[in-house]
Amino acid sequence: MRLDQALKWQGLVATGGEAKLRIQGGEVHVNGSVESRRGRQLQAGDVVELAQVSTQSRPVVIAGNWKMHMTCAQAKQYAAAFLPQVANAPKDRSIVLAPPFTAISTLQEALAGSDVQIASQNVHWEASGAFTGEISAEMLLELGVGYT
Repeated sequence: MRLDQALKWQGLVATGGEAKLRIQGGEVHVNGSVESRRGRQLQAGDVVELAQVSTQSRPVVIAGNWKMHMTCAQAKQYAAAFLPQVANAPKDRSIVLAPPFTAISTLQEALAGSDVQIASQNVHWEASGAFTGEISAEMLLELGVGYT
């Protein structure tokens, strides 16, 4: 990740419109309106202290939300075709599928032993109660859901 990207990602600077920010040798070069989100404008010649910026990248999550598509039988067929396609995916990426609630258990079984994870499309904030059609976090955890 380039330093200017890291600064934007960390929320230390924001560029407006067609503004360009280039950092070279610790100097900030400005073309347009560039300002710090900490309240002061950055000007050409400003020095950025690298100790304040983490250049670690965010974890990569590749997720697919199925919406209201696929029955349990279709989900099982999909998993059989999908797993070979992601078998050699880099380990630093999380692959997540979010099927309809009715297919979570079936898909979890079909993906057993793989690195593909399951997400829910919805979760209710209450642990239990008279909430027709809602799913609690405890119910999802019991199914092995790791994302929501």
